[in-house]
Amino acid sequence: MVIIVMNIQQIQSKLEEQEKIKKAKKQMLSLFITSSSILFGFLIFVWLILNTPTLFLPKIYKWNTFIILISSIILHESIKSIKKDQRIKTIMLFVVSLCLGITFLSIQWIGWEAFQSSNVNKTNIIYPFAFAHFIHVVIALLLLIVIFINILRYNIHSKAIYFAKIGERFWHFLGLIWLVFVLIS
Repeated sequence: MVIIVMNIQQIQSKLEEQEKIKKAKKQMLSLFITSSSILFGFLIFVWLILNTPTLFLPKIYKWNTFIILISSIILHESIKSIKKDQRIKTIMLFVVSLCLGITFLSIQWIGWEAFQSSNVNKTNIIYPFAFAHFIHVVIALLLLIVIFINILRYNIHSKAIYFAKIGERFWHFLGLIWLVFVLIS
């Protein structure tokens, strides 16, 4: 009887510890999104104040907006299918979303090269903004790849979806930043 009580206490202790870890991860993501928002907000603020006379935004960036929106929608559908334990659908949707994310990153690189080959002053605020966003997308894609590996290993499913939701939230955040970036340019 004493052993059973000790095991129950150990299980409760582990569950409490896991809950604390989940809260810490959520706080870390919130802090990262907040600090990234401050960074992008500051760059937008500086851009608005500088009143840059020549603004160059590669046309390919506008097309890239559709790719990130479609990727976000498909990723959201993938997360919904995780909740329903629809494993094959989850994997297929996640692969499509990852491919679109990689396409988005590739097009951002092409746009970045267009920035470098243009005669536009490199102090144009769009230049560092695009670079900062590119780095964040690389980080987000690495996060999504880790999530995908965990889906394949059965570590992410309807009962353990928290990590996937964190990745989805970060991806949507970057999509929103991109949308703002393109709309104000």
